[in-house]
Amino acid sequence: MASTKKADREARIEVKMPDLPDGASCAEAATAYRESWSLDGHDQRADLTEGQYAMILGRDRYFQHCELPARYEVAICAAVQNGQVLGASVSTSPRSPRHEACIDRSLRALDFPVHPRMDVTRTVFQN
Repeated sequence: MASTKKADREARIEVKMPDLPDGASCAEAATAYRESWSLDGHDQRADLTEGQYAMILGRDRYFQHCELPARYEVAICAAVQNGQVLGASVSTSPRSPRHEACIDRSLRALDFPVHPRMDVTRTVFQN
């Protein structure tokens, strides 16, 4: 009987994929994201770690083809769920919409570890 009560108290996350337009921003994806809890005790996987995201986002190789100027700063925010980028925001300094769009496209094409919860991750590159 005790194990039944314990199982009843364990929560399982049921995640709904947000309904987003193509090109949604990081903030739009995070705002649209919802998760509901049920009490059946399944799917207790841990969220992804910063290290898992750093392995992908922490290197600038995925946007080197964007031909940034010699001195630049790039700030990236990505909302990731089920291995894909659902929302992204990219800003550059000096400001360059052309470079921001190139990095955004490259970011959205990356594959991430699959996890049902949405994670929002941010990184900054300076050169």
